[in-house]
Amino acid sequence: MIRRLALAWAALGTLALAVPADGQPIDTHRILPDRTALGRLGLERSWFATVPLQPGLEQVDHLSLTTDGTQIFAQTTEANLYCYDAETGRMLWTANLGPASGLAQDVGTNSKLAFATNGNYIYALDRATGRQVWIERMEANAASPIVATDELVFIGESNGKLLAFSLVPAEDSRFQKQTGAPGGFAWNFSTNGPITAEPVATQFVVAFASTGGRLYVSRYDPPSVLHRSQNIGPLAASMGTYGTGPESLLVVPSLNHNLYGINLFTGEQKWVFPARSPISAQPLVGGGDVTLTRRVPERRTRTIIGTDLRPYEQEYTEIVEQEEVLPMPPTIYVLCDLGDLYAVDPESGESRWTSPVPIPGTEQEQVDPRTGRTVVVPGSAQLVTNPSTGEPITKPRSVQTGAEQILALSPSRVYLLSEYGDLAIVDRESGDLVAGPSATYQRAGVDLRRYAVTTTNDSHDRIYLASPHGSIICLREFGSTSPIPLRAASTTPFGFLRDEEGSTTTPPPVPVAPFGNDPIPDNPDEGVENDNPFDVGFGARPLPRTIATQRR
Repeated sequence: MIRRLALAWAALGTLALAVPADGQPIDTHRILPDRTALGRLGLERSWFATVPLQPGLEQVDHLSLTTDGTQIFAQTTEANLYCYDAETGRMLWTANLGPASGLAQDVGTNSKLAFATNGNYIYALDRATGRQVWIERMEANAASPIVATDELVFIGESNGKLLAFSLVPAEDSRFQKQTGAPGGFAWNFSTNGPITAEPVATQFVVAFASTGGRLYVSRYDPPSVLHRSQNIGPLAASMGTYGTGPESLLVVPSLNHNLYGINLFTGEQKWVFPARSPISAQPLVGGGDVTLTRRVPERRTRTIIGTDLRPYEQEYTEIVEQEEVLPMPPTIYVLCDLGDLYAVDPESGESRWTSPVPIPGTEQEQVDPRTGRTVVVPGSAQLVTNPSTGEPITKPRSVQTGAEQILALSPSRVYLLSEYGDLAIVDRESGDLVAGPSATYQRAGVDLRRYAVTTTNDSHDRIYLASPHGSIICLREFGSTSPIPLRAASTTPFGFLRDEEGSTTTPPPVPVAPFGNDPIPDNPDEGVENDNPFDVGFGARPLPRTIATQRR
């Protein structure tokens, strides 16, 4: 009898350890990747955190990182939003976004507020505390990540509209809103397909793309189209950006197998890079003279007075910060749907990874003793050379990764994730596959398959993953004690303009007929956009009576 009671109490104790006070089962030891396995890939766990979920009902549904890389947000199926410090994993605040809808998009932020969506509602929260500031109802469900400046908030909808809310109250107190966005609904723009790509907001204009195949760039005030591209295929993935000033370049991935480099202000198509399959993953732009801050121990000496009142020299260790500049060529890393990774020069649109062209029929062959098959000896073929220089002719090269998403960039590596949740690693300089999905999972023993909720880090080198059951982890390379930015720091952000006198208040002029504009539809029978796609709402500044618009 005593033995049975002992076994019963042991079983109850096990259950008590497995389920904490909040009722959420924690399976940390089986979910967290093994430290030794991560070490085989040169990685380590920076931190991990647990999202408090309702047992059996609630799951983590969405993970997003702020544009400055300082905060990470986890949104659940019950419309609860949790904010964490991106470098320490400390929970900062929580907020509820109303009834559960199961529809979440990336959280957007400006200097003071965080903006989150739940179905067709947008919530403005205090970025420091999570306190709800206002809420607005949208015409349709949110379909794109939110982008915000200190004056406007942009969100793409499933009905093909780009919606803008004003954060600036009306000057006349009689028209100031008591609820909702301070400036109310500003304007929206109707496109020819749902907007799933993240809009790009700059100093004077906003760029956005639709799955209908067109890229749009619009001024803020007054709302007017700078240019609209021809149909370049469905545009579903978020865009990349490169450069600043008048030469600001939009990096546009398309499902028509091409990557486009398009000038933000003129619409000129600088280059087109062909891929082997559609591009539905966000490209990452990195490189330049990246400044890295490292914390290193330094031995120093100080003078102390002993008990005998004599001076003595004492050595001690102090942690100091040292800046190091890492020169890296600017590069666009783009992943196509078949798992091929390309490295593209943003200036020319040419591949940074190349391989020599062999002369057909000159390869040496040998029999593989393990399989008995005849294989080509690597590097045995004669190469095609340039007659004038004698140098080997090269061709663009990609690397097959078996991945479907780019996770992050470090100074030397590209980290990707496969369809089954396995890590893939590629060398940034050479384009060689350091470790494929099967090698990281089977040989190294890194199991990340439980972490099905992911995000692409467009700010620095950290890797963020979450499991539906509430575990969030941050991975980093050995010795990377501080986040390493993806790009070189610039005093002028993307799309920044300055006139001759140095003022920043002059918006760009509207081009008369910019390259890439499509004033007449390619096919009159297909869905045609409205002659006046803008709809201006309460709180926005009034439009002039006549607006020069091109016929769609």
